[in-house]
Amino acid sequence: MKKNAQTDTANFVWTCNQAKPCPPAAVETSRFNCRYSFSPSDESWESGENSQDYLAVGVRGNVCWFVLCDGVSLSYRGDFAAKYLGSRLFEWLGDTQELSRHAFDQVLTQIVPDAAEETDRLKLPADMPSLLREVLEEKRRRGAETMYLCGRIELPEAGKSEGKLWLAWQGDSRLRCWLSGRELVMDPARFLTGERWSAKRGTIGGGPHFHQQPLAGDNREYRLMVYSDGLKRLDRCETLSDIYRRIQAKLPLEDDASWLDISWIA
Repeated sequence: MKKNAQTDTANFVWTCNQAKPCPPAAVETSRFNCRYSFSPSDESWESGENSQDYLAVGVRGNVCWFVLCDGVSLSYRGDFAAKYLGSRLFEWLGDTQELSRHAFDQVLTQIVPDAAEETDRLKLPADMPSLLREVLEEKRRRGAETMYLCGRIELPEAGKSEGKLWLAWQGDSRLRCWLSGRELVMDPARFLTGERWSAKRGTIGGGPHFHQQPLAGDNREYRLMVYSDGLKRLDRCETLSDIYRRIQAKLPLEDDASWLDISWIA
């Protein structure tokens, strides 16, 4: 793992490169500890294709925000959908003054026309076999699709109102939370593969799921971990040493793998 870096300004932003792996790394700011890792699947790496995952995390003082997108491989250009939606949500989460269901729904809807136009402009290789071209053009008409999981953590400040943890998602990416060392139970019925976002149709399979809870400044330890299904071998892991060991194990990587672990005291 890369050595921890202590930021001087309490600000930090990291965004994945979909074409390159990022081994486990850690950054410590004045309020948050962020650990992350990213890797294309073996097949993507060997063929020179982009990962269909997208991962980003940012810290600004007492605020941390992140996004994890997992592109749908059976759609048209899941890698494009993951990066497009991920970058737009990451920008919104870092800047928004209205962290609400209504505002989030508006973002998911308002970016569809631009996303559809960008999808239509993506070019296919000129020498592609005609049958494959027909299949891809049909997929293009249905749209590029991705699952997503994103959130924002606002820590309370002295003399100000309480903070909050705010999360939104569609799809089956993993979300795990701990409070004072005890893992909280998340309802698996709210993490479904049929739920996603389309660059042509917007949300599919129902609306986004949300989780919100206050952070009251009671000096308790919190931890949040998110990862894509390419790292499902982490499902029973809790300790960082076990997680690092499994991430770094020389095992076949059949799917793209993204991991983010954020801890703080509120």
